[in-house]
Amino acid sequence: MKKNILFLVFFVIVNLAASAQYVPVTFDYEKSYFNESLPLPAEKNFIIKSNISPAIEIVKVTIYKNDSRKHAAHSAIWRRSFNNQTQNFDLPINYKLRGNSEYDFLLDYYRRVTDGEKDVLRNTLYSTLDNYISSQMEIGRNKIETEKPVSIIISDMNDIVTVGMLKYNNLVGYNFDGFSDIIKDKIKQIEDARLGTGKFAILKKDEGIETNKESKTVYAQNLINELKEMVHGELGQLINTDLVVVADTKEIKEYPTEKTMNTLPINVGYGAVYFNGKWNNLNYGAAPYVGLSLPLGNVTFSPIMANTSISAGIFLQDLEDKDGNTKTGPFIKKPIYVALGYKFFRFIRFNVGATVLENRVITIQNANTITKKDISIRPMVGLSAEINIWAGIKD
Repeated sequence: MKKNILFLVFFVIVNLAASAQYVPVTFDYEKSYFNESLPLPAEKNFIIKSNISPAIEIVKVTIYKNDSRKHAAHSAIWRRSFNNQTQNFDLPINYKLRGNSEYDFLLDYYRRVTDGEKDVLRNTLYSTLDNYISSQMEIGRNKIETEKPVSIIISDMNDIVTVGMLKYNNLVGYNFDGFSDIIKDKIKQIEDARLGTGKFAILKKDEGIETNKESKTVYAQNLINELKEMVHGELGQLINTDLVVVADTKEIKEYPTEKTMNTLPINVGYGAVYFNGKWNNLNYGAAPYVGLSLPLGNVTFSPIMANTSISAGIFLQDLEDKDGNTKTGPFIKKPIYVALGYKFFRFIRFNVGATVLENRVITIQNANTITKKDISIRPMVGLSAEINIWAGIKD
């Protein structure tokens, strides 16, 4: 018993170790192809290996399923560790590609941003945000009006930063998740500010302003400037990191994956069809059946849906109810079934569905034989063994 348990534990460990392995894939930087132009591994995690310049700090790999490029299927990043001057990188891709398919790959190579480039980036983003904020604030007679709702203003400012930083990354993995609620609260404070006349007496005195109109403008502008400074402060946390910028990009379009085997599952089993009656007095018939299954998923990407399938087939014999009446089927003279099944124990499938039956009633009237066909649909259940009799073609 102990030997059996130890063998089972060893078997599980070996299988887990095998499933955790990565298939090595080399990328030729000069020729822009993988594995000497061989197809990429399908339905397995893989690791990209390639050479790089010591000046490259980050390599980002983005995978797309189609040409639209709207949404990436997967992305992975390699970052150079501290004092690492190696001229190659290994990047694990924890994403399994589908077989018999094509994918687009984008490899971005990042180098460090110089201090001068960082200053240009900072000034450009600050100026763009300042101009946007100014365009959204209108100083009215008694209050400051905003052109858009606060949520839209915040969203627009986030988009400005996202677009401006599109070609940039950083070595510490700092992500800009958008401006904080503090910025949102400040905009609301500006919206709620009232530009009454009495409250500007001190401001007029300190600033040497003669009219209330001028004092209102100064007060409103101070609030807007405070907002801009707060925006600069939050954005500066991102710009002050160890920034890198795209130095080179490699684009590989419609790269193929391995041809995977296709299977045609055949179900051979035994099923029962309910005719009528209650639990303690059931009227049913039973017979062996055979059919085909269509899995609703791929076992690599969706194990539960892969074990679930739609099946269709025929009973190999006519069915008989408890009164001895024979039930056959239309078209091929055998009962036809359609079922939803789930596979367990690797090859045993439990099916629940419906059977199409034909009941022939023969009567004699005035020396003439009259045959009536009664078509009905009845529920069925069954157990079957699933066998893959055709493995398809693998190039």
